[in-house]
Amino acid sequence: MRFFLLWLLVIVGILTFAYGLTAVLHRGIYLILLAWMLLTIIGLVSLIPLGALCIRRLHDTGKSSEHLFFVLIPFIGPIILFALLCKKGEPKANQYGEALRNIIIGKRLASIMKVSPTSSAFTTRILVALLVSAICVCSVSSRYMGPENELDPGGWFTNIIVGQGSDEAAWDVVHGYFDAVNEKNYDKAFTYVTNQAKTNPVEKQKWMEAMMSAPKVVVGSLGTSRISRINGMKRIIYEADLQVTKPGDGAVEATHMTRYISLVEENGEWHIEGFYKSMPDDK
Repeated sequence: MRFFLLWLLVIVGILTFAYGLTAVLHRGIYLILLAWMLLTIIGLVSLIPLGALCIRRLHDTGKSSEHLFFVLIPFIGPIILFALLCKKGEPKANQYGEALRNIIIGKRLASIMKVSPTSSAFTTRILVALLVSAICVCSVSSRYMGPENELDPGGWFTNIIVGQGSDEAAWDVVHGYFDAVNEKNYDKAFTYVTNQAKTNPVEKQKWMEAMMSAPKVVVGSLGTSRISRINGMKRIIYEADLQVTKPGDGAVEATHMTRYISLVEENGEWHIEGFYKSMPDDK
């Protein structure tokens, strides 16, 4: 039990260190990638001894080694397995062999035998407290790793797929486009759309009509819905909450609507490919 807690503490401690430094130093996700590579190595090295220890513990409680496969069940499986491993062993022999007997080595006996005394329950509480503290630090640190120090489904994860700084650049493109349209600066607005829309007369006419008839739009929020990198083409799709303001009968009406905004990278710059009422595919 204590060995398993110590193993978890090492894993969570490495992640906490990487997440904490990333949140403080704002150096991208490189430390996190390094941490996950290190954890992969630790996991592969400790897989056999940890598995053998879990099987021995299951046999001690009268359970077969097949219960180890609970770990493959998402979310609830590892919790069930952990509960089984925490059960008290059977006091008598079972089909897997003799019952394990714990020998308590006190300080006096330890001094005679020149060994360390048996760990107390206090040691287990310390390990649990350290593990919970590390998880809390890791969770708090993750809140400061998205763009503008806010946790976002995009942010550093988006940068892994489509490149460092891509999420921030795509955000700027969306806001810049709507600012230009609201100011009726259509030439500037065209700098934010794809090259095909600029060079194709039919496409350019459609965009121009849409811009000229568009009401005033304020971007309420942008949430990353999909990121992809297919055949060298990088794409980000945002789910945007837009506040639309248009003149009414003697009053100004403001309504909210949701649109999916697709952006693609062209020659190192992000451009808006289109606006959709439903999630577009990657074809």
